[in-house]
Amino acid sequence: MLKHCYHEDTRLIFASGDGIINADGDLWKLQRKAGAAFLTPANLRVLTDVALPQYLGEAVSELTAKADGKTIVDLQHIFHGITSKIMGKMAYNVSG
Repeated sequence: MLKHCYHEDTRLIFASGDGIINADGDLWKLQRKAGAAFLTPANLRVLTDVALPQYLGEAVSELTAKADGKTIVDLQHIFHGITSKIMGKMAYNVSG
C-alpha cells in the first residue's frame, strides 16, 4: 500500500528513482535478474575479502591525511567513492 502511494507521487519517483528497491512487477524482475548475475558467492567473496578491505583502507588513509583539525571532510564524498569502487569492481572488474 505504501509503495503504491510512492508511485503516485511523481516528486518521490523523481527523488528515489525506479531502482530495485522501488521497482515492482516486470521492472523488478528485470533488475533482480541483472543484479543476481554479479551477486554470486564468488563475487561477494572477492568483495569482502579483497576489495572492501582495500577500499576502506584507502579511505582511512585519506581521512588520516586530512585529520589536522582544520580540514573539512565531506564524508558523503568518501562513502560515495567507496561505493563506486565496489560497484566498479563487482560489475566490471575494474579497480578504482
